[in-house]
Amino acid sequence: GASLFRHTVGATGKNRSERDVNDYVRRVTAVRYTAKDVRTWGGTVRVATVLSDLGAAANDREAKKNVVLAIRLVSAELGNTPAICRASYVHPIVIARYLDHGETILPRAAGKTAAGHYPEERALIRFLDQHFPERRRRVRAEDKVAA
Repeated sequence: GASLFRHTVGATGKNRSERDVNDYVRRVTAVRYTAKDVRTWGGTVRVATVLSDLGAAANDREAKKNVVLAIRLVSAELGNTPAICRASYVHPIVIARYLDHGETILPRAAGKTAAGHYPEERALIRFLDQHFPERRRRVRAEDKVAA
């Protein structure tokens, strides 16, 4: 596939393709995640965190402005346009709950959990469990990568 990025190993430059990245993600997670899944998780966590930092909006107009600001900030981090970021890299329930109910994640203690999640990630997992319970809670056997 096409080269996504290039990095240096010793004195040699190495090109890495989407397949290289996806193979690596599958190796380290032991499930069928792709680089896009990781990127979507990261984008969703970042937007939820920005909205949490901004806090509840005083009115609908301010809520919409906060969402636009969060998407602009995160899209810049991801290197995408705001439209691509919102459509492809942010779970829509995060934006919908903020706009409709002023709800967002509530990170707790600092530091990683035993499972390796940062507080913002753990808060997003709780948020999704509460507002999107039909999502898969356990990895299905067919999604595990053969070792």
